[in-house]
Amino acid sequence: MKALVTGVAGQLGHDVMNELARRGYEGIGSDIKETYSGIQDGTAVVSMPYVQMDITDEDSVRKVLTDAAPDVVVHCAAWTAVDLAEDEDKKEIVYAVNATGTK
Repeated sequence: MKALVTGVAGQLGHDVMNELARRGYEGIGSDIKETYSGIQDGTAVVSMPYVQMDITDEDSVRKVLTDAAPDVVVHCAAWTAVDLAEDEDKKEIVYAVNATGTK
């Protein structure tokens, strides 16, 4: 089974990728940065395949899903900085990530 995991720079995506590796599944990590930018802790996620994907950009998502052809998508990407999410200048991007991107 091949899984595409969104939000691998975050804690949940990081842990999901490591669990996939532990169970012997193929995992492809994705996040908005060009290269993996999560914690460099020497665990499996650091060396597993990675692809840049902006979940707020439908064309980016379609391309990655087409190219990667995963059996399953584990969607871990989210805006999680709750206090910052309430700032007026952040509302648009928070909605784009947590609502539109998830849709």
